[in-house]
Amino acid sequence: MRDSDLKDGALQVRQNKGNKLLRIVLEHDGVPSELAKVIERIHARPDRPRTTFIVSLPNGSQVKKWHLRLRFDNARKSAAELALKAGNEELAGRIKAFQFRDIRARSASDIVDLSAASSLLGHSEKVITEKVYRRIGQAVRPTR
Repeated sequence: MRDSDLKDGALQVRQNKGNKLLRIVLEHDGVPSELAKVIERIHARPDRPRTTFIVSLPNGSQVKKWHLRLRFDNARKSAAELALKAGNEELAGRIKAFQFRDIRARSASDIVDLSAASSLLGHSEKVITEKVYRRIGQAVRPTR
């Protein structure tokens, strides 16, 4: 994503599979989203390379999928090692089992509104989001 993708208070993303344009709103009711805060911190870095990419390598070149994958794998390994040092083998096992592709499902599960989750993932059918990506149970009220 490039700085030019920031338009009218949103980050515009063209999704790969359906080539659908998605606008991720950066502010709601005057409150900046966490994504907006991250982008603001990136832009405020004094050592930020001169580049058109929002996130770039130190030399200013584009971050590719394999760059993200390498960093994800290294972070997962470090987190699992920290959990083991803290004596929490269960957590370490869960961290090791977490995959890069689980991030997409997590984002679908974190959004309460199924319609909004489907829109974020670029699905035209809510059933796809619910069956494949949502990993939360239905919320119910107790009897008392």
